[in-house]
Amino acid sequence: MLPRIIALSAILVLVLTQILPAQDPLAPRRGSWIRDGTPRPGDLVLVKDASRPIAVVVVNPPSVVDRALRFLSEDLSRIAGVEVARQAAPPGDGPYLEVRIAREDPRWEAYEIRIDERKVTLLGSNARGTAFAVYELCERLGQDPLHHWTGYRPARRLPLVLKGVHRKQPPPTFRFRGLFHDDEDVLPRPRLPDGIPDPRGTVPVEWYERYFETALRLRLNMVAPWVRTVREREIVRMAHEWGLFYTSHHYDTLLSDPYHFTRGKLAEKRGIKPVWSWTENREGLMKYWRCGVEETRDFDCIWPVGMRGTNDYAYRFPKDWTREQKLMAFEEALDIQVKLVRDRVPPGRASLFHFTMYTEMLPLYQTGKLPVPEGVIVVWPDNNDGRMRALPEKRGKHPHGVYYHLAYLGRSKTMQSHQVVGPDLIEKEFRNIVEAGATEFCLVNVSELREYVLGVRLVADICWNASGLFRAPDTAGRWLGWWCREYFGEKAASAVREAYEAYFAMMPKALFHGYGAGKCLGAVPSLRLKLTGKTFTPARMDTLPTLLLRRTGHRSLLKRLARARDLIENPGARRFFFENLELAAAMDRLSTEAGTLLVEAMAAPDLVKARRMCFRALPFLDELDILLRKAERPPFTGWYGPTWIRQRTRKLVTARAEVVKLLMGL
Repeated sequence: MLPRIIALSAILVLVLTQILPAQDPLAPRRGSWIRDGTPRPGDLVLVKDASRPIAVVVVNPPSVVDRALRFLSEDLSRIAGVEVARQAAPPGDGPYLEVRIAREDPRWEAYEIRIDERKVTLLGSNARGTAFAVYELCERLGQDPLHHWTGYRPARRLPLVLKGVHRKQPPPTFRFRGLFHDDEDVLPRPRLPDGIPDPRGTVPVEWYERYFETALRLRLNMVAPWVRTVREREIVRMAHEWGLFYTSHHYDTLLSDPYHFTRGKLAEKRGIKPVWSWTENREGLMKYWRCGVEETRDFDCIWPVGMRGTNDYAYRFPKDWTREQKLMAFEEALDIQVKLVRDRVPPGRASLFHFTMYTEMLPLYQTGKLPVPEGVIVVWPDNNDGRMRALPEKRGKHPHGVYYHLAYLGRSKTMQSHQVVGPDLIEKEFRNIVEAGATEFCLVNVSELREYVLGVRLVADICWNASGLFRAPDTAGRWLGWWCREYFGEKAASAVREAYEAYFAMMPKALFHGYGAGKCLGAVPSLRLKLTGKTFTPARMDTLPTLLLRRTGHRSLLKRLARARDLIENPGARRFFFENLELAAAMDRLSTEAGTLLVEAMAAPDLVKARRMCFRALPFLDELDILLRKAERPPFTGWYGPTWIRQRTRKLVTARAEVVKLLMGL
């Protein structure tokens, strides 16, 4: 009888460890492996009290695993107030964590996590796989991967009891997955005499630490950390040591930093004539690229190849060149670039490349007359608005990937203020991306990341497990429901989801988020003329109807936001709701309210009424200014103030000042 009871108990333990919803990508995650109440068979009492450190059995971990274990140690200190002690062999008694890398497992970044009554086993197919097992454990213990941006802190747990789990994670859908921190204009750096941050100043290291930690906790493996700021070798080294591939944007050929070719006198420092010309300074460009390779060849890099201008514009060929001549030049340059890297990368380190067909490069490639060197990843771009311009119809001999914008800075449109690319659009585009097989590489433009964490989380989840998320229709709706439960609680989740959906429905394209602010600024010059009795250009016929329609939509959305906010019980979650959604809506709503009044003032029959309407517009912009300041909590001091980019393009921070000048007669 006793053997039978033992056998039945073993089966029960196995069932308990298998039925946990760990494999479901839309099941609860943060803290989901912690057992509340009495431990069950197969559970692990990891911490009874904080007097004894947790033993971590690991031998000479590579730097990527070492970094993950440091973050795990910090998380356990927050959660249970307990120290972590590394050792080479299991302790004689008590629970412990065993961290290992498989000796012979060819799978890319796969891992296995097993929790039983004695220990936690973290086994990766390679070093990154083991690190990602650690990061998943961190989230399952209660740490938010986005905690730097959401402000969430894990709950204290003592004793700390873990559920019995056996988790097998296959390789991710996308091989290389990463964040592009474009522009970095709001980050602290030395300021110019006019108070604007110097675009050539150095960004503090702690900001890159926040970015890199976020990427790793989301199980991403690649970063592109800068464009228009001074590059520090220690940042590239840090990315490498933490286990992240270092890459860059499409015009940063061989990581050579074209932006500072003349601006930072980098060509001069490298002993090169400062002329960015393939026809006039061919040897100089080759030397400049070669310097980029030699400066970073000791790190894990994915080298951008191609040829563009030094400020993200098309390369300027002689005016009389034919398309065939341009194609020949591109082909020659690509071949030279690939050879430069392969000749200089140390033995044993892979030579990886991406050719991103941004703007003018896509139609050239689509002619079928631009040979790309073998092994180079062909990267397809979106239209800067979250919609793919094209995808491969046939994969051919090259691996394929995508470059995708959640944030964007441009002359005609900008997505630098807040999120406008919603879950529905992300699902639609990434279903097509996965179906086309463009899954070797995914680089996502996130600007300074804070406003784009919802989209980042969804893209990261798709890159990791597209098959799980796309198994059923309406991934966007199901995932958004998960997001709302995970970050705002079960009680508020339904109302919060409705608010998110209503917000994104008002942003079918990026330009709509700044529509009201644009109309505010556009009305000021005409009103200045009108109020001084001069001839002015009236608003377009469709402007006021569009503003009125959007005002009605925003007033309805405001009610949804208030209802959702009142249902959120956790104060930290309520603050994040304000920063991630309420503020995004207010940016456009308050500008729309003000813009409507200003446009109506342009059509007012007399000057007294017109001036009165201008005064009525100002309180809306004052309220927006107050809300922006409210969101500037540490470490985001000055986040929505003027910077070298916002001074020129972010309408949100200039509309109020221009209306004030108007009313003062300036």
